[in-house]
Amino acid sequence: MNDLRLAREAGLTVVLAEGSAPPFSRSFDLVGLFDVVEHVEDDAGLLDQAANLVAPDGYILLTVPADPRLWSSLDDYAGHVRRYTRKMVLDLFARAGLVPGVVMPIFRVLWPLGWLRTLFVGRRPVTEPESEYRISALANPPLRALLALERGLLSDSQRGVGTSWLASARLPESARR
Repeated sequence: MNDLRLAREAGLTVVLAEGSAPPFSRSFDLVGLFDVVEHVEDDAGLLDQAANLVAPDGYILLTVPADPRLWSSLDDYAGHVRRYTRKMVLDLFARAGLVPGVVMPIFRVLWPLGWLRTLFVGRRPVTEPESEYRISALANPPLRALLALERGLLSDSQRGVGTSWLASARLPESARR
């Protein structure tokens, strides 16, 4: 179903779309872009627009898919333009004129599974998206346990690689006044 049609059916009369200027600026302490910027060609431009929404002492928090080596047909299906390395995230912040904070890998324990999936079925076309994203009920408990172990052991570490990056940035000091 089309998102714009859903918005109209819900009675929304003002809908901001890509390229629309929001009717506010410097209003939010936190602007979150979770699995968004990898879908647009001009990721720095999008981040620059988001920075215009951040209050002087606020933050931008984002997640993006990690590691171009994990590129697969699922990325094509999802409409991704890129997967990021740590350097690419830092370069993105620099191009948007932002000061990076934390850039940490998440879902590190899932990286080997992602790599194996890419290696064995990565370029196979996505024909049944629901089955591609479905996790077996039997796999959930061990995956939960692995992710809990990761949180417990590596929650403060910015080292390594995962299947995604969690990153924060702030406005430069000159823009905070």
